[in-house]
Amino acid sequence: LCLSNFIFSFPSGGGPAALQIITPNEMRAQVAAIYVLVLGLVGLLLGPTSVALLTDYVFRDPMKVGYSISVVATLAGPASVSLLYLALRPYRRAVDAAGGWASRSS
Repeated sequence: LCLSNFIFSFPSGGGPAALQIITPNEMRAQVAAIYVLVLGLVGLLLGPTSVALLTDYVFRDPMKVGYSISVVATLAGPASVSLLYLALRPYRRAVDAAGGWASRSS
């Protein structure tokens, strides 16, 4: 369990670090706060709610909550990979733009 928690925690620092790279110094705290707010709202509202809705209205059996979790994970995994892929090109442009304003300010 310790090893899996250690390995699964690797991606948790990537999002905030990526935002810090493309955010101007004056706005980093606000952007970090918005990121944490949105991540919390999405993660704590959509995840458990979608599992509960599937359990109650699709499987109609509280003992099949494992199936609901599997369905949500199976749908959310490819969706998140697709969204990440779609965001790579705009992120590269933002990094290039950030490099431009960072070199001008020094």
